[in-house]
Amino acid sequence: MNLPSVKTLEPITRDREAAKKVRRLLEGVRLGPVTTALMRIDQEDLIPRGYGVETIRRGEGKKSPGIHYINRGDPYVSTLMYIEGLGFRVGCWGDIVERGKYK
Repeated sequence: MNLPSVKTLEPITRDREAAKKVRRLLEGVRLGPVTTALMRIDQEDLIPRGYGVETIRRGEGKKSPGIHYINRGDPYVSTLMYIEGLGFRVGCWGDIVERGKYK
């Protein structure tokens, strides 16, 4: 599974040590539910201004994957996401929803 680097995680954690801890938690995810890792990251406040873990169900077509993410209050603020079929990514879920076909 491809994972974001510590350098990629730093801007959303605002702290190198927190980014390292997030990376270690993500490395621990194998076949278990990814939402558990995201919830732990949110509960430990490793990504500031997190408001829980949310899910967007898969839409229609290739550009509409299911997304699990830490809600940061704005769809265009970078956050940690798990994109089904791609793995963990740092980015804005609003951009994905705009180009996809979701109900």
